[in-house]
Amino acid sequence: MCYATKRKIADCVKSLMRHKEISRITIGDIMEATMMSRQSFYYHFRDIYDVLEWIGQNDFKEQLTGENYDSMEAWVCDLMRVLQREHVFYEKLASELAWPRIVKCVKSTLKMQVRRLLLCENEQMFAKHEEELEAVADFLATSIGYYMMDYVYARKKLPEECVERDVKFIMQMMCERGANLPVAFPKVAAL
Repeated sequence: MCYATKRKIADCVKSLMRHKEISRITIGDIMEATMMSRQSFYYHFRDIYDVLEWIGQNDFKEQLTGENYDSMEAWVCDLMRVLQREHVFYEKLASELAWPRIVKCVKSTLKMQVRRLLLCENEQMFAKHEEELEAVADFLATSIGYYMMDYVYARKKLPEECVERDVKFIMQMMCERGANLPVAFPKVAAL
């Protein structure tokens, strides 16, 4: 029941955002549209920004995790399609919340999927080096998060073919560079 109530409130906020700026949406607007009490809202969320964070975390988890991706490239292309499909919401989100806050909200979901895909694509490279896997997954999840924000904010006019071409090129460059790395990454001495 808790998830269903949160989802109802979140969907209402997304719907209201199509017609209003986030700063103009009130708790009263949400409660009137959902026919719920203010108490219900505050039981589940602190404020509207808390709802936005919940949407970011849960919408990505629902749409972009799972075993159905067999390559980083396919997953990132689908990620960009989600941003295109929901561009109005994500554009308003990017203009209202600081990018680091948004990336922080989605990073754990991104990192989980990046880690899984890295292991699918090259399990031997990371078999004995868990700390390297975590470092690479963290770096890629952060990079993908900021690439998403840049896309939503500045590159939203790019046609899908251009986005797919860019993602494919980036993934090829990473794979070519990664293929030249030794299995055990050398430790860098502290300066």
